[in-house]
Amino acid sequence: MNKDEAKFIGKLRKKVGRTINKNSLIKGGDKVLVGLSGGKDSLMLVDVLAERLKVLPVKYEIFAVHVHLEGVKYFSDIDYLRKFCEDRGVKFIYHKEAIDFSGGNKNPCFYCSFNRRRILFEYMKKTGCNKLALGHNMDDAVETFFMNMMFRSRMSSLPYSLSMFGGEFEIIRPLLEIREDDAARYARILNFKEQERRCPHEDKSNRYKVKSLIAEGEKLYPGFVEKVFYSMHRVDGEYLPFLPKEI
Repeated sequence: MNKDEAKFIGKLRKKVGRTINKNSLIKGGDKVLVGLSGGKDSLMLVDVLAERLKVLPVKYEIFAVHVHLEGVKYFSDIDYLRKFCEDRGVKFIYHKEAIDFSGGNKNPCFYCSFNRRRILFEYMKKTGCNKLALGHNMDDAVETFFMNMMFRSRMSSLPYSLSMFGGEFEIIRPLLEIREDDAARYARILNFKEQERRCPHEDKSNRYKVKSLIAEGEKLYPGFVEKVFYSMHRVDGEYLPFLPKEI
């Protein structure tokens, strides 16, 4: 790693740290379960959370769960993921489960996501974790924002944190201010081995279409994604029709 690369890695780690601190995402004594898909974002999340423990005066525990749903065609190098976590002092859990995707009216994307989340919730209880950390980045938040407006007629996205089941635990997103390209560069510099995955439905999904639309916006207006993301922090309620009073 050269000097510029080391500086970039340090910059992103500090940026994630600021996001965690200003939103009180992780505190001393927390038990954090990371949803580890094996993609660049979840690998970065495990790496950053583990690195923070080396310099912080407070301590927390980290678990990582990799969920393999049989029927989704992708390959995961379980040995690599296990060693990646163990090298960073993170407890690794591998869960394999057969899911039937053949139902006629089942949306495969929703059904896959639903079952992955269900399994992660189950491991929250098994491990006694109080925080579920997901690797969503800024691009994911903007995509979700547009998807909800276009397909659900709702203005909503991915929050930094979300209380679940009456406060039993909390979903947190420490990478929410990190751009996808920056996460990819972080992974390249540190030689992360991204898992070989390709969903057979990804090119047909609404998210794929919205991603293409946002890419066009970024070409026309550099900084488009950041502007949309931070606009969600600055809502001018009096200039929106039918805005709920609590906003």
